[in-house]
Amino acid sequence: IVMSGGKVEGKKDLREGFAVPPEVEIVGPGEGEKIASGTVKVKVKVKDAGGGIEDVRVYHQGRFVAGTVKPKEKGEEITLSYDVTLLEGENTIRATAYSTDHIEAVPYEIKIKSAVAGKKPNLFILAVGINNYLNPKYKLDYSRADAEGIVNFFKTQEGGYFEKVYATTLFDD
Repeated sequence: IVMSGGKVEGKKDLREGFAVPPEVEIVGPGEGEKIASGTVKVKVKVKDAGGGIEDVRVYHQGRFVAGTVKPKEKGEEITLSYDVTLLEGENTIRATAYSTDHIEAVPYEIKIKSAVAGKKPNLFILAVGINNYLNPKYKLDYSRADAEGIVNFFKTQEGGYFEKVYATTLFDD
């Protein structure tokens, strides 16, 4: 648009710079703390550093678990709480926040330990093995065997990685 002489409407002028992102701190639980239960209440303190507070996010083991989108007045400090389900052993909790210009704060990360094993997940499989199609050019030899092999493999993981393995199969005969 700019190269063709057009004007970009509604965009921030980069020459004005960007506002400073908020400051983030996990105030509970503490670094290295041992948690006796399978869940923990993570308390995140976010302080505006000049650019406002628009979005607060919490990650567990690198995966997004909770967030709050709450535009705040400039200069404000807020403390938010999030419930996080822990895994057995070491758990990494990371919190971050964004300014109203969508500039990310320096993330704050802690490692805590949980002695309680979380409940193992169930696995649901839909295995489809079709060897014979209406068009004879698409005749396959191992689709059914592959589908059965996948189901048999995951059935051996029942009680190990998975609490229960539920399999539904669909074959052409």
